[in-house]
Amino acid sequence: RYSTPPSAEPLSLKVFTTRPDTLFGATYMVVSPEHPLLDQIASAELKDDVKAYVEAASRKSDLERTDVKDKTGLFTGGDAVKPLTQN
Repeated sequence: RYSTPPSAEPLSLKVFTTRPDTLFGATYMVVSPEHPLLDQIASAELKDDVKAYVEAASRKSDLERTDVKDKTGLFTGGDAVKPLTQN
């Protein structure tokens, strides 16, 4: 679950896993470049980087995005809350 800082508008993003045992050790979550909440999750400092990444991803074919061995991504500035430990 992603939650915004107390000073921001509340925002929640549910995350699902097929391996509940991994919830204790999860260190990140992935949001697709097309996700409608991505712009809200990105911090003000990183919005330009996130926008550039989204634009680059939009120029790739589905095959190029899924058939690569090296996955790409970037930090959005948002933090997730682990559902079992709340930290």
